[in-house]
Amino acid sequence: MRVVFDCNVIVSALVSPNGPCAELVDLVHSGTLQLMLSEEIVAEYRRVVAYPRVVQRLAGDVQESQLLVQKIYDFGHLTEPSTTIQVVDADPTDNKFIACAVSGNAPFIISGEKHLLELGSYQGIQVLRPKEMLFLLGSGSPS
Repeated sequence: MRVVFDCNVIVSALVSPNGPCAELVDLVHSGTLQLMLSEEIVAEYRRVVAYPRVVQRLAGDVQESQLLVQKIYDFGHLTEPSTTIQVVDADPTDNKFIACAVSGNAPFIISGEKHLLELGSYQGIQVLRPKEMLFLLGSGSPS
């Protein structure tokens, strides 16, 4: 099953290694989920995991966060969106996740981000919280 992860999923996986986001990353590593990526998304992952507040939560271990991003890049499937999508007016930087899902034929975007969640869906692509995705996969409850 193809998915796209918003940056907050990656950050949450790092700071809560036993939480639902870490479980989703594990499902990518096991091959249960196929993570669709674009170079623009990977660049944002790298930037976000280097934020001082994220590094502080990781006890100053920047290398750990960059290694996770590299593993995600290695396990992910790179796609380059052929069109620009402008549907998230409140935060246009979120449009890259939708464009990646469209170009990568991913039926799900996993996010905890308000603007994407408010969108709900776009051209049949559903935006789900991490726990909702796990529930859909038969693991856990939706709340």
